[in-house]
Amino acid sequence: MKRPMLMLGCVSAGTLPVVLLSLGYVGWLGRVYSGSASGTFEMGTTVWALGMAALWGWHSITRGVATQLALDLARGVSPDPLRSWRDLHGSRWRVACHGSLSLAAGGFGLVAFVVPGVLTISRWFLARCALIDEHLPLTDAIHRAKQLTEGHRGRTVAVWLQGLLLYGLMELNFQLLAGFLLSHLIDAVGLDSATLSEQLSSRNLLFNAWTSAAVFLLVEPVRCSADAVLYGCDSSDG
Repeated sequence: MKRPMLMLGCVSAGTLPVVLLSLGYVGWLGRVYSGSASGTFEMGTTVWALGMAALWGWHSITRGVATQLALDLARGVSPDPLRSWRDLHGSRWRVACHGSLSLAAGGFGLVAFVVPGVLTISRWFLARCALIDEHLPLTDAIHRAKQLTEGHRGRTVAVWLQGLLLYGLMELNFQLLAGFLLSHLIDAVGLDSATLSEQLSSRNLLFNAWTSAAVFLLVEPVRCSADAVLYGCDSSDG
């Protein structure tokens, strides 16, 4: 809240490439389904998945820098992105691995079993903060995160669920606002709004992708700050 543009700029350095690659993939899918040679979809999806894996690691690193900035702000230290980047030098690969592993483990657990996914998220939620702030190896950071949340993992899950709720509410509002403003703009210039209504429908995959991308860019700095605040509270309690 003290330096919102600093946090937004730092996190956007990692979220923007992920967003652009995702939007490009969604747009490419529309052309593929209109008719393409056999194997094109599989090859394109494989390339997208490999690119997304690499970019998600970079996204995790920028979130690590943002986490350090949030911790500095909470502790009354003047934030310095370059200093935070240099301090993360020895931990960048560990931060990237943590981001990819937590996404894969939590996502698989949620899709396949739900409860194990929630347990994984609640136990790993603060590992990135512990890894960065306490300079721990990845396995030790995960163990430290379990210690910090022991006895009150419900609070960790609540913060995570609030992040999901924020995503959902902001995306809904973005869709409504975009549809309202663009439809009125089209009416004002006298163009046919029938095609536009179809394009701005929630059934349109590309429109959903654009609104999700906008929300992702805006919410990620908030989530980084929330993680840091929760880590600070649990560290003080422990």
